[in-house]
Amino acid sequence: MQTFYWAWFVWAMVLLAFAIIAGRASSAKSIVGILIDDRNRFSLNRLQLVVWTLLIFSVLLGIATVAAGFELPSIPDNYLPLLGISAGTAVVAGAVKDSKNASGAVVQSSKGAFAVDPASGARVAAQSLAAGAASEVVAPHFGQVFLEEEGQAADKVVSVTKFQNFILTLGLSIWFVAAVIRLSKPGFPELPNNVLWLLGISHAAYVGGKVPAKP
Repeated sequence: MQTFYWAWFVWAMVLLAFAIIAGRASSAKSIVGILIDDRNRFSLNRLQLVVWTLLIFSVLLGIATVAAGFELPSIPDNYLPLLGISAGTAVVAGAVKDSKNASGAVVQSSKGAFAVDPASGARVAAQSLAAGAASEVVAPHFGQVFLEEEGQAADKVVSVTKFQNFILTLGLSIWFVAAVIRLSKPGFPELPNNVLWLLGISHAAYVGGKVPAKP
């Protein structure tokens, strides 16, 4: 098992290095740039997808490294929905964001700025930024994975659905690492189906919370 642990660690570092290189190559030019979306915000969707990609594929490659002939093991069936839920949520959430940009909701622009009404000081529709309105620039920061991302409360109020979704992802990630370490031989720990239901409900609530327009 010690050989597997070392192989797992090395592959995790290799995959993390690729994530850092991708972030540096992005317009954000940051080691965490892979987590910053097209509105110049830290994205919870991206964080979840990156975490599960690094964890699952580092274990997969670690198992293959210590296997005879470097044969890739099969990923248990119930891990596929886990990746699917994270990827699907990212796609749906992105579509919701794009629809709000198109409809003139009060959202952050791709340059990390909100349009601000010069008269009232209130945030206005993103399209107004191009019409000469003042702008309020918000730099990307990790706290945005918990905070509202549109309307007057953006970057000021915690989104309960985002916080709950983050805590669930963090808890499952810690469980996954601990469970892999406790196995008697290299492999994937059993993931109960009710955990997938819990994850699916949490992600549905998270996406549902994005649908209503924020004033």
